[in-house]
Amino acid sequence: AGVEFRQFDSDRSAVITPVFGLNGNWRPRDSLTIALEAHARDEPSVLFDGLDYTTLGLSGQIRQRFAQRWFVSLAGGYDNRDYRSSVPGLVTTREDDFYFARVGAGVEFRNWTIGAYYLRQENDSTVGPQSFENNQVTLEVSAGF
Repeated sequence: AGVEFRQFDSDRSAVITPVFGLNGNWRPRDSLTIALEAHARDEPSVLFDGLDYTTLGLSGQIRQRFAQRWFVSLAGGYDNRDYRSSVPGLVTTREDDFYFARVGAGVEFRNWTIGAYYLRQENDSTVGPQSFENNQVTLEVSAGF
C-alpha cells in the first residue's frame, strides 16, 4: 500500500493517488486452493494520448486437484478503470467496467503442466465503440525448474 505522486511536463498540477495490492491464498485441504486478490493502480493509457486511469479491481480463483495429478479451476474478476486527463484543457468522462471469467482443466506430472482453458472477457465503456466481448480457448504447456 502507498501513494503514487505523478508530476507532468505540462502546466497541470501534480496528482497524488492511493495505490495498493493485496493477495491471499487459503488451502483448506491439500487438494483445494482458494486465491483472492485486490488492487488499486494508477497507469498511463497506451491507447489514448493525454489520458491516465486509475484501476480498482478484485479477482479470485478456486483450484481443485484430484487423482493426484489432475486439476480443474475457476477464476473471475472485475476492474473499474476511471480515466482522467494528463493534459490541460483535455476533458474526458470515460470509465470502463472490465469483467472476466476463466474455466480450465489440466494435468501435472514431474515439472510439467498441460492445461486447456476457456476465457470470457467483457468491457463496458461509457465511450461508444470501446466496449467489447472476447472469447478465447487456450492450450498451455509449461515447465518449472
